[in-house]
Amino acid sequence: MGVMSTHDTPALGICPECAAAIAPARVLIEYERGGGEVTAFAECPGCREVIRPV
Repeated sequence: MGVMSTHDTPALGICPECAAAIAPARVLIEYERGGGEVTAFAECPGCREVIRPV
């Protein structure tokens, strides 16, 4: 079994500020809201801010 790098993993979304791709490994917190909607906050590798990927 090989090691998966972040380049092999699909992006979680993009940063709404700088449009950098956000890898799942960048997630800081993820939670489920009522109705099954999942919300995540992550660190953007481009602008180094905590963002909500879109």
